[in-house]
Amino acid sequence: MQRHEISMKRLWFIPILLALILAFSLWSMAAIGSASDTASETIGQIVQSAEQSDRERAVQLAEQLEEEWEDASGLLGIFLYRGDLDEIATKVSEIRALAMSGELDDCIVESRECMRMIEHLRESESFHAGVFLTDPPVSVFADEGGQT
Repeated sequence: MQRHEISMKRLWFIPILLALILAFSLWSMAAIGSASDTASETIGQIVQSAEQSDRERAVQLAEQLEEEWEDASGLLGIFLYRGDLDEIATKVSEIRALAMSGELDDCIVESRECMRMIEHLRESESFHAGVFLTDPPVSVFADEGGQT
């Protein structure tokens, strides 16, 4: 009887562990999405300000972006490769420096590149149900015709 009780306790452990893994995964996706949305919105405002030659506003927004990214990086470092986060932080610093020096055309270029980097990071960490729904299953090593 005691052996049966131990195995039942183990059975309860499995769904609890799976639920915790799912909750952590959803939380990480939400955190990544929120941080990337906030950064992308601020970068869009920087581009708009730079296009309108509003240097002061671009500098203010670039400093805001730098603070937002620094705050978000602490949490995102739990889920993501630190090197990727550091590359984006470097790009954010470049944006601020360009805005402060008045090089608004270069600021626009770097801002758009930073937005692409953030979007790539978000896409690479998001769940794609299509991976499981391909019919027939396709190997990542297959050529264009589906042959391995």
